[in-house]
Amino acid sequence: MMNRELLKAGVFRIQKIRAKDFLFLIFLTLLSAVILPLALPNELFKYGLSGLSFICLAPFFIAIIKSPSAGIASICGMIFGLVNSYITYYWLQFFGNYTVYTIGGVMFGFVLYCALLASFLRGLSGISSRFRPLVLAIGWTFYEFLKSSGFLGFPWALLSHAMHGFLPIIQIVDITGVWGLSFIIALFNSLCAEIVIHPPDISIKRFSLKKILLKDWALFNKLKPDYDFNKVSQVLFALSLIILVLVYGTFRLILPVKSEKTVRVVLVQQNRDPWAEGWHNYELSTLQAEALSIAGFTWAGEKKPDIVVWSETSFQSTLSRNRVLSRLESFPGKKPFLPFIRESGCYFLVGAPYAPIDDFLPMNSVVLFSPGAEIIQYYGKQHPVPFVESIPFWEIPFVQYFYTRVIGIHGVWTLGSTPTVFEIPLRGGGTLSFSTPICFEDAFADLCRKFILNGAEMLINLTNVSWSKTESAEIQMYVAAKFRAVENRRVLIRSTNSGVTSIVDAKGRVLKKLPLFTPDHILADVPVMKENSYTFYTLFGDYLPLIFGFIIIGLCIFHTIRIKLFIKNLYKR
Repeated sequence: MMNRELLKAGVFRIQKIRAKDFLFLIFLTLLSAVILPLALPNELFKYGLSGLSFICLAPFFIAIIKSPSAGIASICGMIFGLVNSYITYYWLQFFGNYTVYTIGGVMFGFVLYCALLASFLRGLSGISSRFRPLVLAIGWTFYEFLKSSGFLGFPWALLSHAMHGFLPIIQIVDITGVWGLSFIIALFNSLCAEIVIHPPDISIKRFSLKKILLKDWALFNKLKPDYDFNKVSQVLFALSLIILVLVYGTFRLILPVKSEKTVRVVLVQQNRDPWAEGWHNYELSTLQAEALSIAGFTWAGEKKPDIVVWSETSFQSTLSRNRVLSRLESFPGKKPFLPFIRESGCYFLVGAPYAPIDDFLPMNSVVLFSPGAEIIQYYGKQHPVPFVESIPFWEIPFVQYFYTRVIGIHGVWTLGSTPTVFEIPLRGGGTLSFSTPICFEDAFADLCRKFILNGAEMLINLTNVSWSKTESAEIQMYVAAKFRAVENRRVLIRSTNSGVTSIVDAKGRVLKKLPLFTPDHILADVPVMKENSYTFYTLFGDYLPLIFGFIIIGLCIFHTIRIKLFIKNLYKR
């Protein structure tokens, strides 16, 4: 008798489901796993079908809610993670001989992540349907935050990234970060799921405006609380949020951002083949970068650039202050690099392996050369690519043996430890302070805001992800990076090997952009846009997902206590 009452109350559930119903849940899961990548940048639709983002998760949410148990929900989550991750990040399979580790490792991670996510959301979905859309949206947003954080952080293809081209909508991220936008989109998805599961019974007679305005409480009492009026109020709440976001975004776009100085830059996109080995190819790519720089000087005329920026790992051999740097006095042979800098009279910002002290493991670095061809500052990458640039426990002989003999990785980078802020004088007067996130570091919002808090007036990203030779890889990184400009109200410059080389202003507007996989350059007078105070997000960072985390913990505690009290009362009978 006791077990029957517990089962009836939903405390325990038997994992039974008809094959037809199970296949339908899998179908819904696969539908979301395919639609979500289409909403984001992909190989078919280069910048994504943004409108799909408001419905892409609804089938998956339905599958989770309708799953008879956490185990079935976990299976749906595993399938979702497997299919969605491969379609979204399929470009990872083009990493030379490491395909099984790049795409395979990411897919394995997403399968585990999404299995836990689906099971967890299944538990949260047991709450009253009047709050379920809100709770599911909070749960999804917190999941995006977790998967984007830490050593294994993977901050691409978030729901919010689908809105990258809608300027009035993305302005809100200077308050909430990308998490506020992801939450709103996830809320619309969960509302769609709820409406499909329980279609509201709306009739003109029952919901006449006159009766609502007159507060006909007798009418309200006749309505099913979880079925009619609650659905209307939920939709109105979501629409109110998006209206507030649009109003705020329109206001922010109209409000000018102060710019008291400009910096003249030359951005070089050499489009070097990252798989071409040998000293000869290295020399040719350096000469090509110099030629593109000269083209920028030619267009500049008498007013020389303040700084010339080459991409990440433009130099392949390790630089150091003493021993190796002298090689650049004669390399490349036709036009040696250091004499070339002195002849130009400009500052050069170059991506290169750099060892501050000889015989130390190099850092993946950005090096600033003075017009006199001396290294005056450098920045070492702080957030490495997991298991490629940094391998946990590398100092253990067995770990080194496994990676060198089995996988084929023969070394790791030394990690930088400080958010360096570079400073150069401007020809028009004053100075420019800037920081240089390297490669995918411009996708990590919290890292970039620390550069701003440390005094950077501008972000200049040096990137080389051309190894995949796919447009979706380049554009996904570019789209993620654009949000850093709006979050911090600072200009973002991206100088890449093959794309997307661009200049994004403090409102997310693209001032200039080069086509992908094309040797070219940009010459531009870039306004140094800077507000009088830091944005709310710059000051407080990822506070919103942390609040969501506390809400989820509170719901879990409440649910656990409720079950224990229910069981205790049953045994008292």
